[in-house]
Amino acid sequence: MHRFLFALCALGAAELATAQSTVTIFGVVDMSISSFSNSEHDRFGQRTTTRRLVALTQGGLNKSRLGFRGTEDLGGGLSASFWLQSGIVPDDGSRGIGDFRDRSTVSLSGTFGEFRLGRDYTPSFNSEAMVDPFNETGAGLSLLSAANVFDPLGKAGGLGGNVNYVRGSNAISYFLPPDLWGLYGQVMHTLGEDDNPPPAANPWSVRPRTDRYSGIRLGYAAGPWNLSGAYGRSKVGDSSRVDRSERVRFFNIAGSYDFATLKLMAEYSRTRASGQRATASGPAPLPDTGFRGYLVGLTMPLGAGMLRASYARVRYDELLVPGTLAGTARPRIDKWAIGYVHNLSLRTALYATVSRLTNREGPRLNLGGPSYGSESSSAFPRQPGASTGYELGLRHWF
Repeated sequence: MHRFLFALCALGAAELATAQSTVTIFGVVDMSISSFSNSEHDRFGQRTTTRRLVALTQGGLNKSRLGFRGTEDLGGGLSASFWLQSGIVPDDGSRGIGDFRDRSTVSLSGTFGEFRLGRDYTPSFNSEAMVDPFNETGAGLSLLSAANVFDPLGKAGGLGGNVNYVRGSNAISYFLPPDLWGLYGQVMHTLGEDDNPPPAANPWSVRPRTDRYSGIRLGYAAGPWNLSGAYGRSKVGDSSRVDRSERVRFFNIAGSYDFATLKLMAEYSRTRASGQRATASGPAPLPDTGFRGYLVGLTMPLGAGMLRASYARVRYDELLVPGTLAGTARPRIDKWAIGYVHNLSLRTALYATVSRLTNREGPRLNLGGPSYGSESSSAFPRQPGASTGYELGLRHWF
């Protein structure tokens, strides 16, 4: 009898614990038939060459992912939660849950707000993503994000190798509580975990310290208005023997206004890189470089779906793009995108996107597909021109 009562109490306690906590498996599978064409020409605007690619790609509307999240009610207004999310590549199945680099956090929430630990989106990126009609993915991806993630010559890493623009690892974050009369905010600091000097046995060894980021975001949302501003600093190049140190600072201000029948969005962004390098006479500053840009966009309910459109321009400082002709306008990129999402249900949608990006005076960004050829591979160096992308896809949430 006592054993029966003990088992009954244990079962009741387990059911109570289950009732106080939830765990959810979620994900997105998004694939599209995509076509890209990238053109280039000589310095005189002649001898145009176009490279094309048709492919099955993922993430045209929302990035494909698989994740687990859960919350436990601790009582007294406190709750603990976790979030583990992995990006997946469903078009060829080459990537499943190999890591949780999309997001891996644990947090404690209450009337004081939320403290969150782990890899997460940065305040700078959250502010920008708020006003991108194309959800920071696909052929319509915000040009301002692309300019921060890729450098002007089309290489990965952004200005000097900025790996901390979208997400920060080893992060300590704080979020304001949601009931502050429309005010919201986020502060993040990532810990550099390789700051020790090199071992005495090899004093000239280099230990890069490029995982440090600090940023803040403040915003106000009430009625149809949503306004946000963010500032961040990222260490993108450093070594423990201090022969070269580079930092990137970025600032953006973004806002949207919802007319119910039309939602307008806009953003201004400024990014600057600075640093120093070792010389025979001591540390010498590196020239400041960077870019400034803006984006305007809209979303409009249309039938069973939504129309999306955006236009953006980024103008680089001359020093970022070698070979810029003297007396010409500074290097710049222009991009427009338009698309339509047709909702088949609350979870499933068809979508189509058309986008065009134009490089002027040296930059080499593209929307996807084949890379531009080498600029110095012949007596007539090639200059990148326009990149055009088309997407027709299907997305399902679960």
